[in-house]
Amino acid sequence: MLRYFLSLCLLRSGPADAPPSSALLTQTLLAYLGIGWLISMLHLEFVDGLLSSTVDTVLLIGMTGGLLAVRGYTARLQQTLIALTGAGIILGILALPLLLWLDAAQQAGLPPGVVSLLLFGLMIWSLAVTAHIMRQALSVSFTVGVLIAVIYALVSIQVMNFLFPPA
Repeated sequence: MLRYFLSLCLLRSGPADAPPSSALLTQTLLAYLGIGWLISMLHLEFVDGLLSSTVDTVLLIGMTGGLLAVRGYTARLQQTLIALTGAGIILGILALPLLLWLDAAQQAGLPPGVVSLLLFGLMIWSLAVTAHIMRQALSVSFTVGVLIAVIYALVSIQVMNFLFPPA
């Protein structure tokens, strides 16, 4: 599965290439939740970090399910969620050391410099991967996929800022 998720992150595979498996979906959802919790623990307490990751996961499921339902593609939900969470796991694993580096730089009073550029690049890559997955899952153009990815990111940020205001 790692090879599939890496291929997905390189935009070479799509959600239809994921095996339709309830067990795999459960595993990827739990791993996605775990990576999200680890990342959120950089700035939140244990319970808030777990709640934050849970809210993010519920948003991902709800927005994806809603979009697929509107297009009449509910049968694609399992594979689409496997693709989105699997890619999210890979990108989250890549983000974690960069976020730790940024946190250490900020605590030392150093300018964020290179790490900020790397995180920005990872964010753009993440949007491209989400757009790629949504484009294929919803049978829309890449431009519409990008629009969906950006809207999802903005909604997610707004919900998280509302529920967990920055310090």
